[in-house]
Amino acid sequence: FTHPFVDITKIAVISQYGNNAFYNPGSQVRSYVSVKEGENTPVYMPTNATITRIYYSDKNYSFMKPGFIRPEYRIDFQISCEVTMAYDHIVTIADKFKEYAPQVSSPGRNDGVAVSIPVQAGELIGYTSGSFPGRAFDFVLLNRARQAQHLNPARWISDHSLYQTCQYDYFVPELKEQYYALIDEEKGVRSCGPRVKEVPNTIAGYWFQGEATESNGPRLMIYGTKHFVEWTIIKSS
Repeated sequence: FTHPFVDITKIAVISQYGNNAFYNPGSQVRSYVSVKEGENTPVYMPTNATITRIYYSDKNYSFMKPGFIRPEYRIDFQISCEVTMAYDHIVTIADKFKEYAPQVSSPGRNDGVAVSIPVQAGELIGYTSGSFPGRAFDFVLLNRARQAQHLNPARWISDHSLYQTCQYDYFVPELKEQYYALIDEEKGVRSCGPRVKEVPNTIAGYWFQGEATESNGPRLMIYGTKHFVEWTIIKSS
């Protein structure tokens, strides 16, 4: 990736890729990019690609303010045969894409609109102020040539869990260094991820009961930071 995806001065912090897969399904290949408060941040394409699908959904933020619903875009890209990318929580898309996008937002998840629009490295995709309350938008990258390593591989069934890689490792060295500097240190090291680690011979990671998988049956996640330990227990689903 030869071009910045966001002006570095507008980024507050970057999360490691991956998240609690039980609590937030489909999060394993996501990094959350928090933008500075008050910024309407331009988002760019870091490499040549093709837009393959545009979603326009009503995101419900009523937990912040009763009745607060904001329409937002998700844009999917094909970079190569193996590599796909997406931006989520984009508030406004660039004018050249508006005629191809859904004209009316839909509640919840939807199929979006399939498109085939070439875009160039450095091209403006849209603007975001992030989601609420964290002011972060999603930077998703999936490489089907990079298989994820799990302690219990049979338990993982979604593409987001089967294939994992670091978005920021794809950038040219000078950009990669800037992005890594915005990831919080963990025991003195800035690691790109995954955020929730499965550590052999410890309780850290994911636990399954019986025939449970990442999306079905009794399961447990234990994740620790220097500030807290997070437990997620799902008895059934």
